[in-house]
Amino acid sequence: MRTFWILIGLLVLAAAAFALLPSLSSGSSKPAMNSPPVAEWPGKQGETTKPSTTSAKEVAAAPVTSANNSSPATNPAPTVNESKKEPKVEAPKQIDAAPVSHVPESGHVAKESAGAPDAGSPSTPATSQSDKIKKDEAVVEDVIEKALNGGASAPVSSPESDKKIELKQTPVRIERKGEDEVLLDGTFTVKGRGTKESPYIVPWELIVLAQETYDPGQDKDEIPGAVMFLDGKYVRLTGYVCFPMYVPEPKEMLSMLNQWDGCCIGVPPTPYDAVEVHLAKKVGTDDRYAVYGVVEGVFRVKPYLSGKWLVGLYLLDESEFKPSDKGGGS
Repeated sequence: MRTFWILIGLLVLAAAAFALLPSLSSGSSKPAMNSPPVAEWPGKQGETTKPSTTSAKEVAAAPVTSANNSSPATNPAPTVNESKKEPKVEAPKQIDAAPVSHVPESGHVAKESAGAPDAGSPSTPATSQSDKIKKDEAVVEDVIEKALNGGASAPVSSPESDKKIELKQTPVRIERKGEDEVLLDGTFTVKGRGTKESPYIVPWELIVLAQETYDPGQDKDEIPGAVMFLDGKYVRLTGYVCFPMYVPEPKEMLSMLNQWDGCCIGVPPTPYDAVEVHLAKKVGTDDRYAVYGVVEGVFRVKPYLSGKWLVGLYLLDESEFKPSDKGGGS
């Protein structure tokens, strides 16, 4: 009985060994080398790309065409979709523009007016420029003529234009105290006769009186009658003087109530306390360094305006200057 079961066990083992031998033999063999899938060139629209089944040996055996070899490659050329081709861009046609013969100075092309000369004429620019210059000259001459004749007020009044200005003046009371003395308004005593041989000796208190009644910026337009009494007469003024800088032999100067060197020292003059002096002859080198002196000449009331700004008020023409120490020369 024991022998029977031993035989049965051997048969089972043999059957199991027979069943396992094919699987072991197949697992021990090396797998075949498959080449990586190669995508095919796209064919017709809608076809699915299948991986290539060509082995590595077949790929290696395929002929390779070099860049220098003129024989065509065995691989098929890719199909190009005609609908995706870029459209051809045509160059724009050149348009011949008409030449511009003249452009106005304002930068805008003016419309052609009826009866205007031909724009293509080469003499048009020169003619228009010449007409513009003549027109400007005519305007300037007209303004100057009106200013000299009193027909129009210039922006800056000059002595020539002021000749036609009628100055208003306040009443004045004149009392003669003898042949060589006059009392004005019962306040100001003026000695002399108002001639070249015997000029009026005028105090500065009378000269500055105009600041009370004459100020164009404040709409005050009356000159004191006592000041207008001196207009056109010979007078003598004693005070501080100032000459133009860098002029070796000046013919103009200022006679002032207060000291001023023309720059930084002293008090700058105003139109009421300074007189513009026009000398009959040039001042020598020594006299031009004087700071005080006496001037004699024809006194004139001539306002000099810039708009309504009073720049100057008094002039002294045909004048002579004599330097002196302060307090002397009267």
